[in-house]
Amino acid sequence: LTITILTGPHESQTYKLQPKHTQPCLIGRSKGKKFLRNGISLSKDQEVSTTHGKFSIEQQEQVDNDSSSNSGGGVQNKFYYTDVGSTNGSTVGEARLEPNVRIEIEEGMDLRVGNSALKIEFG
Repeated sequence: LTITILTGPHESQTYKLQPKHTQPCLIGRSKGKKFLRNGISLSKDQEVSTTHGKFSIEQQEQVDNDSSSNSGGGVQNKFYYTDVGSTNGSTVGEARLEPNVRIEIEEGMDLRVGNSALKIEFG
């Protein structure tokens, strides 16, 4: 995942995240190792909680309903974002996200955490 900060105190910074199945990438105000090494530290945005949210990945089997094909489906990675109960919440567009309910990330999605607007892209 490539995350670009569009607005806020960290504007124009870009992060490449690689969540693993057993280890999500965290976003928050913390300057801890988990945020600096494989996450996003928005330490200058005072509206962001210490641990605000997480990016996770899950493998899902694809079912091939076309019996003439021998591909047999396959496995696809899906990416998710979860607000982990932050004080000021997270929004996608105008919709405020429910705490601790993951949403599937879509290419080009705009996510707002605190005073920071993020653009999420695959790759």
